[in-house]
Amino acid sequence: MNLNKKSIIILSVIFIAITALFLFNFFTIENEEKVEKKVENSGQKPQAEEEFADIKLNLYNKDKTVKLELSAKNLVRYEDENLLKMNPVEIKAYDIKESDESKEENLLYTLRGEKGNYQSDKGIMTISGAVTIERNNKRFSFAEITINEESNEVLAKGDVVLESKEMIVKSDRFRSNLALDFLEFFGDKKVARLNWKEIDNSE
Repeated sequence: MNLNKKSIIILSVIFIAITALFLFNFFTIENEEKVEKKVENSGQKPQAEEEFADIKLNLYNKDKTVKLELSAKNLVRYEDENLLKMNPVEIKAYDIKESDESKEENLLYTLRGEKGNYQSDKGIMTISGAVTIERNNKRFSFAEITINEESNEVLAKGDVVLESKEMIVKSDRFRSNLALDFLEFFGDKKVARLNWKEIDNSE
């Protein structure tokens, strides 16, 4: 009788130990999975807040002398980063001349690119992927352009080519204002300056 009691006690102790070990391992694995999920989630990209199709926006430089009429087939807004992601992108730039009697807008150029990012809080837009600018009978092509509304500056880079009937200009990058009144080409430590108005008047 005493032997049976001892056997029962020993078996009970073994059962309790096995159960406790199982529960410990279960909660340890569960906690590890939670930690792994937190680590994975912390590395994820910010989630899109809103998505739009066929969007149009009007943007201006600081003194409102140039209007950028932007259109995109797809637009995604990331609120936490004040970021808009667009593709593809088309911008029509207009010169604004305003008087007490009237307001006149003249088309300066049309810019197209495969995709664009716009940081609304900084007023900075970057357009990339086979970017082109068409102005009168002239055509630019390059890899990327950055537009700064606040400073009224643009900077393009990556296999810059300007083509017209009269000439072809190749460079690493160029800088200008938002109206593209002039162009400064940079490449191989050389700088060349071009004035649109002089060329337009010569035609």
